[in-house]
Amino acid sequence: MNHIILSSIGWLLILFSAVSVNAQPSNQLAAPAEFVKLLTIPGSEDHLLRPGRILIESATNEIYVADPGNSRITIFDPQGIFLYEFSTVEQCGAPLDLAIDSRGYIYVLGNTLQGAKIFRYDFDGAFINVFNPITEPGGRVNFSSIAISDKDIFYALDLSGPRILGFDLDGN
Repeated sequence: MNHIILSSIGWLLILFSAVSVNAQPSNQLAAPAEFVKLLTIPGSEDHLLRPGRILIESATNEIYVADPGNSRITIFDPQGIFLYEFSTVEQCGAPLDLAIDSRGYIYVLGNTLQGAKIFRYDFDGAFINVFNPITEPGGRVNFSSIAISDKDIFYALDLSGPRILGFDLDGN
């Protein structure tokens, strides 16, 4: 199981092995940790500013990082080497969460003046459209997290419920 820890230096990928956790409080780590890699962006002044979500794409193992501080999504290869980035500033101020479907489309949950919306981008980061899942007539939703299953079911956590909503990729 991979866990991600944010440090002031940058994003570190830490590999934890499964061990039983003792109910007694301890000063020891519950699981031994091993440093795997540091994600860095080329350039002396460029860095991840308040990274908010990390996602490993299952087909390519590329690492996607939502960087709301810079209004962008940054992509790294499986070895942690910077590949590319794309801006979300024209659609939303800050990307909060992201998910990727089996076709490689990237769904970004982002803040707007009207509240959180879901934006769909192609695999190169070109904006396609706003993903508007069909909800109850007159129903108000407050999306706070999104995910896509391996069977392309789109899930969204709706805090106005609170509830988890499931949709196909056409928004039904």
